[in-house]
Amino acid sequence: CAVLPSDVEWFGIEHRTFSGVIISLDWTIGNILLVGIAYFIKDWRMLILAVTSPLILALIAWRWLPESARWLLANGKADAAHYYVTQCAKTNNRTKVMATVTSADLLQSAQVENRENKYSIVDLFKTPNIRKLSICLGIVWYGVAFTYYGISLNITGFGLNPYLTQFIFASIEMPMKIGVYFYLEKIGRRSGEVGALLTTGLCLFINLFVTQDKWIVRTVVAVLGKSLSEASFTILFLYTTELFPTVVR
Repeated sequence: CAVLPSDVEWFGIEHRTFSGVIISLDWTIGNILLVGIAYFIKDWRMLILAVTSPLILALIAWRWLPESARWLLANGKADAAHYYVTQCAKTNNRTKVMATVTSADLLQSAQVENRENKYSIVDLFKTPNIRKLSICLGIVWYGVAFTYYGISLNITGFGLNPYLTQFIFASIEMPMKIGVYFYLEKIGRRSGEVGALLTTGLCLFINLFVTQDKWIVRTVVAVLGKSLSEASFTILFLYTTELFPTVVR
């Protein structure tokens, strides 16, 4: 959950959708790989050990990940922000852009105020606007997570081999996320999220009336619902990151 906000903060507005979708593809690839790992490792304890072991590499690599320049500026650490932005410019062959930019310039452009303030989770409910935003997004997150994992965990309810079902559920996320990238810029985050949630709910509602013997219909509707619920997940991650200010993000 911390990866996407950190990633998005390094991209400009015009590239945020692309970066958010690309990062979310890692989740899809992981779900696809899980099928093969689970097929060969039958014991659930060993399976958990196998899929969590790569986190050791993530912990080791964490020390080389740069802190968000936006967060550094919001906390008055202009020199550190200037260093990381300069390194980013070098990586992208844009050194001329940073040649005349100083730490003071970055601080001024960020319009940082009250740098002595310390922010916490309490700030999500201090002001009316942020409080309303936090409560509304909390409700939406509950609905998105409930539907996504409800469909994901029901892999034995469609008459197919559970490994095949999981593979289909995971694979369908890939084209849907590519579709998210193209239509998000045209219809916006809010409309995209509402559309994805409504169509996901429609698929779940339809399956309530499809009998078990019609497993092909149930599977097709469930796969469509799974892809749409993943679309809502991807959009909501990006939307939430953009709605909150850096200091409470």
